[in-house]
Amino acid sequence: MTTYNGHNGYFMIAASGSTGTIASMAHWSLTVSADANDVTVFGNVWRDFKSGCISWTASGDGFWDGSASQTGVHALLIAGTQADAYFYVNTTNGYSGKGYLTGETVDQPVCGVVAISFDFQGTGTLSTS
Repeated sequence: MTTYNGHNGYFMIAASGSTGTIASMAHWSLTVSADANDVTVFGNVWRDFKSGCISWTASGDGFWDGSASQTGVHALLIAGTQADAYFYVNTTNGYSGKGYLTGETVDQPVCGVVAISFDFQGTGTLSTS
């Protein structure tokens, strides 16, 4: 069984046509979901379902550093600009697609490191490499 070290991963979110790894990130998560449409009819005791639309979301978090890469992602969120997103497990394997930033959270604990997280809603196909 092949496994990968997490420290080789990274993610990028940028305006279409640009790329750049977001500085000081330490974690990303990607979720792909398919709707299950209920098509149960009268007389059936067991529910029946048909596969529906597929969607994907992603999030990433790390440490706030005020870098241009982090403020650039913030600008995409505020502008509502569609962005390209890349999520890599290592230097060659990963996922990519287009979508919109839907959230940003900055967390500043009194006795800890300032953290930042981003939420992303994919639109259309999610590709693998």
